[in-house]
Amino acid sequence: MTPFEEAEAAFEAGVLAKDQGKLDKAALEFSKALDLNPSHARAYQQLGALRYGGTKYLEARRLLEAAIDLDPHFADAHLYLALVLGRINRPEEAEAHFQAAIQFSDCPAIDSAVYGNYLAESRRTTEAETLFRSALDLDPKCEMALRDYARLLASLDRDQEAEALFLKALELDPQCAFNHYWYGRFLSSLEGRGAEAEAFLRRALELKPGYLEAIEGLDDLLLNGDEP
Repeated sequence: MTPFEEAEAAFEAGVLAKDQGKLDKAALEFSKALDLNPSHARAYQQLGALRYGGTKYLEARRLLEAAIDLDPHFADAHLYLALVLGRINRPEEAEAHFQAAIQFSDCPAIDSAVYGNYLAESRRTTEAETLFRSALDLDPKCEMALRDYARLLASLDRDQEAEALFLKALELDPQCAFNHYWYGRFLSSLEGRGAEAEAFLRRALELKPGYLEAIEGLDDLLLNGDEP
């Protein structure tokens, strides 16, 4: 095998390890790919995404900027760099990269939803709602947009609208643990719906064993005294 072929093999091994939840192994394989081929933009992006997930934001920024230097139209690199820049309090730069991610993406609805979620977390609710609506205009079946828009609406006490969107997300993918978890958390905030909330949180845990947030949600439900 040539060094470039070895780099590609290491990259694929890294993707597989990441999919299996073996993040340390994935990082080693992506690093190996870059040692063999320093122009491997996807390896920079994947390693940068791992560093972002590990809250190593400065290293993540360096890796993601390297990916974009190699491929200025690399949507995923722009998206993760936007998230990194948001974490290190550089909002104007973050927003420029969110916009680039949407422009270059094959799935702009998802990128719009991620941007909307960032704006919602920044308490820019009107702008966030615009992004979620834009995402759903692009793809009415975008689960992430439905779910995160529902969460925003719930935070604004627009419960009827929120519930309709949660149910749409569940209809699209009834096997998604996240859909069950967030709907369960939403129901737990409503008076008299503790039994339903418990059922959805338990289903989330069945679909994703060890789902810490679902376990915490069930504990909160019992502690708050809303008996199923």
